[in-house]
Amino acid sequence: MKKSKAELAKIKDLRAKRRKSRKAVAAKYHVALCERMNEATKGFNIRQVADATGCHPENVRRHLLNGRPPAMFVARLAEEFDVSPSWLLLGQGQMRAKKSKR
Repeated sequence: MKKSKAELAKIKDLRAKRRKSRKAVAAKYHVALCERMNEATKGFNIRQVADATGCHPENVRRHLLNGRPPAMFVARLAEEFDVSPSWLLLGQGQMRAKKSKR
């Protein structure tokens, strides 16, 4: 059964709206991630963060500016700066992981 031109236009419009909505959500997430990464590395310069994470300083600068880092960078950042991965990625819980008493 063929769809009318009006129905096809309506479907096309709905798909475009969904795409825009997903892009807006992703953009908000990347901005929030960028803010949390910058908060975690506050007081350290790009070179120090690069040395700690094993990344090139230019890559660190890009990751901290646009909030689209690779997973390995996020993992190293969380480990080296003693930051909770769930806080870093999702903003949930405390920034610093609680130290266990041994």
